[in-house]
Amino acid sequence: MPGSTSAERSPDSPQFRRAALLATAVTVPVVVALLLVIQFSLRDIRDLAPLPILGQPALAAVDVDTPPVTPETEAACTALITTLPFSLDGQPSRPVRSTRPTAYAWGEAPTILRCGISRPAGYVVGASTLAISEVEWFFETAAAGTTYTAVDRGIYLEVFVPSSADGGAILAILAPLIIQTLPYFAPTPG
Repeated sequence: MPGSTSAERSPDSPQFRRAALLATAVTVPVVVALLLVIQFSLRDIRDLAPLPILGQPALAAVDVDTPPVTPETEAACTALITTLPFSLDGQPSRPVRSTRPTAYAWGEAPTILRCGISRPAGYVVGASTLAISEVEWFFETAAAGTTYTAVDRGIYLEVFVPSSADGGAILAILAPLIIQTLPYFAPTPG
């Protein structure tokens, strides 16, 4: 600075300390305000919808029933949901309307993932399961599609795949994300 001495530019000088205090006094409230805005903006994550993939029309929201879960299960499911791809087997993600942030969907005839569901009634000792990419799935087939339930994660995770989609390919894509997010637990059929 022209006309200033080296003592005035020293970190020990009163002018430097005043400038540092002023910068801190301005910065801290701004950061706190931004954190509060972010906190309250993301408070209701279930209202957030993924952006459509460029060049594709946005799909309408799909209603998904999500059962009550413990805070720990909701945290684990939310961690999984945040890793899911925006496109699954060529199908774009679509908004989900649910009471909790534990569901996700892709495609016009939607593939729907629900996390934190109850053990399926049909999953009993002796029921057929299949392993796809190191995740064990119990499955139930209907005319509209197949419901696959991961039974070896400590949290039951359901993926409904419509008849028009390839369930094996979809589960193979999702399995590494499930393994990475939800630890293995020995299956416990009813």
